[in-house]
Amino acid sequence: MLLKSPWNPYLVAMDAPPSERLVNALAHDIIEGRLEGNDRLPPHRDVAYQLSIGVGTVTKAYAVLERRGLIRSEKGRGTFVAALPATSEPVIDLSVNTPPRLLSERMLSKTLTSIARNINSDLFTQYPPDGGHAEHRRQMVQWLAGLGMLAKVDQLLLCNGAQQALTVAFSVTSEANGIILTEAQTYPGAISFARHNGHCLRGVKIDREGMRPDALDRVLRRAGGENKRAVVYVTPTLQNPTTVTMGESRRRDIVSVCRKHDVMIIEDDV
Repeated sequence: MLLKSPWNPYLVAMDAPPSERLVNALAHDIIEGRLEGNDRLPPHRDVAYQLSIGVGTVTKAYAVLERRGLIRSEKGRGTFVAALPATSEPVIDLSVNTPPRLLSERMLSKTLTSIARNINSDLFTQYPPDGGHAEHRRQMVQWLAGLGMLAKVDQLLLCNGAQQALTVAFSVTSEANGIILTEAQTYPGAISFARHNGHCLRGVKIDREGMRPDALDRVLRRAGGENKRAVVYVTPTLQNPTTVTMGESRRRDIVSVCRKHDVMIIEDDV
């Protein structure tokens, strides 16, 4: 005998399709702890009947929640709330921007299995070019185009993580005794690189939108007086560790200041 689901279906009051309203309702109750890991969810037909919506709508909502790692379906048994790994760590690590751990083992397994069906063995049996595989760079060009950034395949360098990318960017744009200007509170990886390579790292005052253009202008004027080449390293979106995001006007002001002083900008984009 199957246990009855503890969840009473409802739709969030919002201007959106029924499937999205159902997704928000169930996701809210899971995240808020009203449903626990391994709790059974009502069958699709039961939810559709109680809410007077189509079975296909419920199926679509459940599929979205499963992709997010909030629920899991088991053939022949039903659908359950995903059991997320608990943590007893007393410290929250804010040194790296990472999403909540919502990817279940089952979802990860399905994803890797899907990838394996279309795998290119050459990607594993041959050393990649220094700039990365041409096909990977081509796909990245397409992705950047969707963000309004036009690039060419031969203009891209694919790196093995953000740390390598920053190391390359700093090495190319900075002199041995150059100055790296960044937010007063910045990414620990940038601090480590500056110390390791003997660069002078200087913090620029920030506010609720991140780096202040007037403060940057003053620091660049002082750097110019020292006859040292400066580079501006900035994270305008979800700055680490403050998490602030610059508005478009602030971004344009930062660019204007850097053009005025003829300095390069290294943008760290999450």
